[in-house]
Amino acid sequence: MPLSITTSCRLAFILSLLLLSLCAISFTATAQEQKKETPKTPATGVRRPLPKPNAGSRGFERYAGRTASARLIVAAGTRGEPAEAKKYREEGEAFYKAHKYNEAIAAFNHSLQLNPAQPIVHFNLGVAYGDLQQHKEAIKSYREAVRLKSDYPLAYFNMGNAYSDEGEYAKAIEAFREASQLDAIAPAAHYNSGVAHIELGQQDEAIKSFKETIRLQPEHAAAYYNLGIAYGSSERNKEAVEAFTQALRLREKSEDEHFTQDEARFNLILALLNLNMKNEATLQYHILKSRNPELANELYTLIEK
Repeated sequence: MPLSITTSCRLAFILSLLLLSLCAISFTATAQEQKKETPKTPATGVRRPLPKPNAGSRGFERYAGRTASARLIVAAGTRGEPAEAKKYREEGEAFYKAHKYNEAIAAFNHSLQLNPAQPIVHFNLGVAYGDLQQHKEAIKSYREAVRLKSDYPLAYFNMGNAYSDEGEYAKAIEAFREASQLDAIAPAAHYNSGVAHIELGQQDEAIKSFKETIRLQPEHAAAYYNLGIAYGSSERNKEAVEAFTQALRLREKSEDEHFTQDEARFNLILALLNLNMKNEATLQYHILKSRNPELANELYTLIEK
């Protein structure tokens, strides 16, 4: 039986409502998907903190090494020195100058067998042992020298370096303290003591030692460099920037071989980054890159952050 016109209209109206509902549902779903997929616009004007350089590809460049030990002392003839002992002592000195250290040790020992109470010969024996990297034997010789002559700063200074070579830094510091009594080597003694303190992780004590070195010798470039290392390791980056700046200034006009200008600039950049001084760090980075691209490359990821 055919549907009436009225019934057909009602059906058409219902179908149209269903189609509109389906379209609305589809549109809503699409809008929700688009909302999920569209990323939020990042906030502008927010400065992200720079990464801590010590956690980056490089930390502060290693501190500068110790000042070398005092060298051989050519002894003047001592009162009552037997002729045979003198002969062996002088032979030892000659062998040492010819870099024949084993022969020098044998000659010094012969001299001491004939005349044991010779602090200078014990000192020279320690120097020869040191050049052969026989640090324990060197320490024994220096200890005997200071036993015979308690006021012997050079022997204490060399003993401090020998203890440092053995990794006995606390004993080295004690020896350097005794050595600092001689004005001529006091700056070097305080400096080497600071290096030993760094090895022990005693940054505050290291800072005191390097500052004392600078007080006695204001143009000591390596002391400023290591002072910067100690400050940087203590997260005192403002002071580190000042120290590295001085080290760089002094290194530019000196022949100090403890560190290079590039190493000083590298550390200066790290300290500047730690202070979020990005512009200043970038300026120094470009200078370093022009001089030492390989070293500068180790800072690339930190500068580009």
